[in-house]
Amino acid sequence: MLGQFLAIQDIDIILIQEVVQCSLESLRGYEAHINIGTNGRGMAIVAREGIPLRNVARIPSGRGIAAELQGVGIVNIFAPSGAEKKQEREVFFNIELPHLLATIPTKMILGGDFNCVLSKSDCTGHYNYSRALNALVSGYALIDMWEAYPERGIYTHYSRQGASRLDRIYVTKNLRSRKKGIETVVAAFTDHLAVILRMELGVDIIRRERSYWKMNAELMEDALFQSQLRLQWKRWTQQRKYYPDIVTWWERSAKKQIRLLFIRKGTEKNKEYREMENFYCTCLYDVLQNPENLATRTEKVNRLKAQLIKAYRERESIGRDD
Repeated sequence: MLGQFLAIQDIDIILIQEVVQCSLESLRGYEAHINIGTNGRGMAIVAREGIPLRNVARIPSGRGIAAELQGVGIVNIFAPSGAEKKQEREVFFNIELPHLLATIPTKMILGGDFNCVLSKSDCTGHYNYSRALNALVSGYALIDMWEAYPERGIYTHYSRQGASRLDRIYVTKNLRSRKKGIETVVAAFTDHLAVILRMELGVDIIRRERSYWKMNAELMEDALFQSQLRLQWKRWTQQRKYYPDIVTWWERSAKKQIRLLFIRKGTEKNKEYREMENFYCTCLYDVLQNPENLATRTEKVNRLKAQLIKAYRERESIGRDD
């Protein structure tokens, strides 16, 4: 199960907080740089294969990880949460995070779950302000990439106590002009909205060849698919007489037909689950845009999120076909 999620598109880098190492095993085509803390949970910077991340640094507590991409520092953090941990959060921003940033180049992207806000417009209810974070942002002259849309009142986390924009992405001024867009989207694997930042950094990326296809054996648990496979197998075996030997028949015909059948069935199942997920996402967006009272909206959001997570897990259980 993944936690909060931010993504820097066009270079395909994902920042994930509250991650369990085994939860990244299904991210094929990506390389994960993980920092797991003493409690077994941590965070990760996940980059598409071919993106050359270097000089990976970690905070021992598991609350921060940084890497360098051709002169640009990529930093992912997860600050202590809750009013009872305010002092611990201030220590994190005053001591731990500056230590991590000491080796970062002059160009920097800083994202994560800050578990506090710097403006009253970023929350409803309790104003969870951090003096230490404000000093750090000012000291590094960081730009909040959501600043162009203050009138939208977007929040990334909803609870019974209120809503707030805890998940943010900051950049240094020398990267501000590289921004192409920013948005929040619903994600099935987290109770926060995902933040997507699109930037054009002009970095060199090595594109790798597509990996080999792997049969999704879990489809064999579907009784209908078993029946279809038996029927097709009978038809395929009848074609053996048209080939000089069984090896040639297998290589030129049977193996290809089996692969196509598995891919087709997997695609159909994924489509069904994706349509269900899209339906719940649409409902969530409608609720978030509704001006009804916060308590009612939060209840609806949590109920729809539970349905979305269920649909996501069911789709993941059948695996993915390339």
